[in-house]
Amino acid sequence: MSDGKLRRVILAIVRPLLRLIFPYRVVGAENLPKAGNGQRLMLCCNHISILDPVFLLAAQRQPIAFMAKSELFAGRFGRWLLGTVMGAFPVERGKGDTTTVEKLTNECKNGTGIMIFPEGTRTKTGKLGMIKSGAFVIAAAAGADMLPVRIIYGTKDGRLHLFCKLRIV
Repeated sequence: MSDGKLRRVILAIVRPLLRLIFPYRVVGAENLPKAGNGQRLMLCCNHISILDPVFLLAAQRQPIAFMAKSELFAGRFGRWLLGTVMGAFPVERGKGDTTTVEKLTNECKNGTGIMIFPEGTRTKTGKLGMIKSGAFVIAAAAGADMLPVRIIYGTKDGRLHLFCKLRIV
């Protein structure tokens, strides 16, 4: 089975489970242009929970790639899950990893949507942190439109909790 087919099968299983455990709603997806056909798309999202990439992948109906810290790819399962299933690229944070930037730029040029967490890490407070330059470098090099995305957790502290409702806007 090809990586793309495997990704679609796993997402078909994961989407209903996510909706059951974390009821989510996508707002404004009809306004998103489709990647491909000359359209280059980069989603820039806040990052509060380790599951944020999973929610964004589940909400998308088109191929999307993203960066994840290289430590998550250390084991065979991590490489398979993040790389093969989720379409992530490992990045060496804080080291100017130009190889991963080039890979993502090429993916975007070839019609794959790119997902970036411009802060480079999760926020501990839920508030937007300092934005790093990597997203702008990739968007400029790929000629991509940058679209802001926000995940809003429906909890008092604004963080992910079991069975909490969330919106992807």
